[in-house]
Amino acid sequence: MRSALEGLGVSLQRNLTRAMQRFGKLTVNQIVLASLRSGIRLPSVSAATVIAVATVGRKSGKRRVTPMGYVRIDEDKLWVVSEHGRRSDWYRNSKAAGTVQVLVDRKWRPATVEVLPEEDPHALLRRFTSKAVAAANRALWYKPEVVELRLSSR
Repeated sequence: MRSALEGLGVSLQRNLTRAMQRFGKLTVNQIVLASLRSGIRLPSVSAATVIAVATVGRKSGKRRVTPMGYVRIDEDKLWVVSEHGRRSDWYRNSKAAGTVQVLVDRKWRPATVEVLPEEDPHALLRRFTSKAVAAANRALWYKPEVVELRLSSR
């Protein structure tokens, strides 16, 4: 399955990706985060289908929170698809800080982040519980990679 942006020129692809990211950050992400914080379930969005990942901005020092679809691998491992791979802001912030906070099971837990280059992002999206979350992820991606969030107990 291809991204909606594949086949466009690199410059146009980059500009469209940035515009979609801004739109998502200002609208969709805020609605999803409000739903997760309040416990109000939106169609296709719940704590069972979406987590929130909090990072500290590597330049600004501000807290940044990003909602993400996920697959729970085991009690302490979650896999997500980083839509822009290692170029994603949340991923770069996590590497600069060394750790993230993950809102899962209605609790914030510290986690480490690791790219899994051998894993197929297409295959992981097929495992998402919410097909709407998977479709939104797929529509926005450019060079996606599977990323493991390993939760800490502390």
